[in-house]
Amino acid sequence: MGAGEGVRICYGGLVKTEHLIGWLLVGLMGVGSAGGQEGLYDKVAAASFEVLVEGRLSGSGWFAGEEGWGFTAAHVVAKQGVAVKVRQGGKIWEAEVQALDVLHDAALLRIKGERPVGMGFAKEFPKVGEEIYLFGAPVFRHEVWIPGRVARKEVTYEFLSSEETGIRCFHVAASSPKGTSGGPWVNGDGEVVGLQSGMMVQADVMQGIAFVTPCAGLEALLKSKQSGQTCSLRAAGEELEEQPVEWLAKWPEGQGGVVLKRVAEDGPLGKEGVKDGDVLVSVNGTPLATRNDFHRIVSGLAPELGAVLVLYGGDGETRTLEVVPVVLERGRIGE
Repeated sequence: MGAGEGVRICYGGLVKTEHLIGWLLVGLMGVGSAGGQEGLYDKVAAASFEVLVEGRLSGSGWFAGEEGWGFTAAHVVAKQGVAVKVRQGGKIWEAEVQALDVLHDAALLRIKGERPVGMGFAKEFPKVGEEIYLFGAPVFRHEVWIPGRVARKEVTYEFLSSEETGIRCFHVAASSPKGTSGGPWVNGDGEVVGLQSGMMVQADVMQGIAFVTPCAGLEALLKSKQSGQTCSLRAAGEELEEQPVEWLAKWPEGQGGVVLKRVAEDGPLGKEGVKDGDVLVSVNGTPLATRNDFHRIVSGLAPELGAVLVLYGGDGETRTLEVVPVVLERGRIGE
């Protein structure tokens, strides 16, 4: 696809260039005075970088407040052992992936050599409606400032297709095109409030809601410098009320559950014959009603104990399965 063509690939789907421009213009309407924004922009730009993986511009990131460390998204540096460099303007630093936390889609980078002063974390979770700002490299453009507004009071879960699992995040009303992944979201004081992960997409069109990793997971990763782990059934979940009216008409009244989607054939569910459209009613006796229930409970499973699942199949039969969830964990380079 050439540079002049009208469709651009973004993380999570396709977006038309004119749609992207429209979202950016809508966001800019909410920005405060140009003078105040320019100073904040300069502060964040001085502590941010672009991520090069094997020479290709693959995402965004920033220098942490602790000397020698930086952050980007885990899916940006998905393959350990690859050559990673970070770039700010004309200066380039060698970097290594120290640890990854799949549940928060976060990667901690060890950055070699003298580097700029980094950014610290905000002490409080941003309030609903608060204007915050993303800095990154959307669609191979450089040093772009994207405003957004916090759209949810608390942390939720969303499905990350690259890892076939749910991630912990909060929602921001903003555009977040391909290339901004791993970039910092900051408040009006230039403090980091989260890391850009993904974007809500429906029918291959971006819906204007960004998925942002909260600071708590990032702070824990920086403190431990060790990879975290999460469990997965290698499937996504949808809520019953998302289904077509014709499907709902056949569903038993009062029966809860989460509709399984994107079931991996070689995953714990697929190997047991579970298919897209089957309904997961409970996990280890805990009933499910929302996608949050599904991802929260599955991510916290103990793989050594396995999981007992109650499912309602497309054939109308209820069955019980015992499965062992997949452990998603990535150690430090060289381990």
